[in-house]
Amino acid sequence: MNRRDLDLRAAINGSSGGGVFLLSTWSEPTINKNPFPDFILGDNDGKSSNKIFINSALTSLKNSDFNVTHNTPFKGGYLTRSKGDKENNINALQLEMSKDLYMSNNDTKYDNKKADKIKNYLENIFKNIINFTF
Repeated sequence: MNRRDLDLRAAINGSSGGGVFLLSTWSEPTINKNPFPDFILGDNDGKSSNKIFINSALTSLKNSDFNVTHNTPFKGGYLTRSKGDKENNINALQLEMSKDLYMSNNDTKYDNKKADKIKNYLENIFKNIINFTF
């Protein structure tokens, strides 16, 4: 599968005792008859992150007109399975995003107008997660 990995990883020391927050973002190509949700937040069924990060991300994501699911149809990937360790305050989430949100013509053409909307939305999501949790 040809995925464009827009991998973003940030280690953040917060006033709440420190810790690490890892976020991997992926874009899903259109591979199903039925479209994927706009955003899929994966946390390996709650194993890769503390609830405060999960709830902050979900609240921010769902406060929109986008279709958001949690661990359905994907639960995360390599980052959530191998690096997430909530007992040691290493929180890992994976955010999958439909290419339809920033591409046109069946995933073949970058659409600046669509992309600008998503860029602003994602920037606000990341800020909200960081502000809420640290």
